[in-house]
Amino acid sequence: MTAKEYLNKIREIDNEINDKQSELDDLREMSTALGGFQMGDRVQTSPDFDKIGKTVAKIVDKQNEINDMINHLVDKKDEASKLIDQLEDQNERMVLRRRYLKGMKWEDICVDMGYSWRRVHYIHSDALKKCELCTKVHRSAH
Repeated sequence: MTAKEYLNKIREIDNEINDKQSELDDLREMSTALGGFQMGDRVQTSPDFDKIGKTVAKIVDKQNEINDMINHLVDKKDEASKLIDQLEDQNERMVLRRRYLKGMKWEDICVDMGYSWRRVHYIHSDALKKCELCTKVHRSAH
């Protein structure tokens, strides 16, 4: 796995967490509808607590799944941060942190750092090459 593939995994996990959080929000929204009642010709009956209980269980399961993913993401970000910290050049560290750990868009990185698109991509490319060297040195030491 290249350094870029490794760092992109962090972004993928982060995006997946956001998707699952959206699913959880939808479940929570649906659960509030379960407790409602309708007015009209129908006779109101007591709420179906089994249905509510099942929905609550699904919400808890989804929240636990998200928490596990967040813990995994924190571990991955910590590993990546240690890899990035090995770079001597501050600009290289800044570009990689902003792109992969903070999930920033290229345009925002350019504005944030005050560099052109081309310059940021040049710094990014150099940083990835150096990360490849760092990982190879790390692997050969073990």
